[in-house]
Amino acid sequence: MEELVQSQVPAIPQSIEQMLGHYLWIGVAFIFALFFREALVNGLAGVRFYLNKDFNELDVVWVFDRVARITKIGMMKTTLIFYDKGTKMTIPNHELDNIRMEKSLPMADLTQLPSDEKPDGGLYKEGEEPSKDEMHDGLVE
Repeated sequence: MEELVQSQVPAIPQSIEQMLGHYLWIGVAFIFALFFREALVNGLAGVRFYLNKDFNELDVVWVFDRVARITKIGMMKTTLIFYDKGTKMTIPNHELDNIRMEKSLPMADLTQLPSDEKPDGGLYKEGEEPSKDEMHDGLVE
């Protein structure tokens, strides 16, 4: 009976089996690459954002015309807390290039604009700079 069942199933030629096995590994590698492509791009964007040092953790920034604080810069995502509504937003790092994010200059007196009399635009003169505690007064609880 067992011989009858085996004889009814057509045998796959060995060359076709080898060819399918070869292309199967290529297909698995392709699917693996597609699956981890976003993770790789996100990780590289996170490293670039972290090493850039234009924005650091605990910086107060303007994003989407709202005031937010960067609470965490990770490898894959960055977390912001918005104070106006008390909400938290997590942004994938590869999307940070497309977001307009502004940070106040700590050494500038923003009440004064550059003019002919003050071409420095309200920047503090050497020796008049506020201490780090004075610059961040009220920003860090």
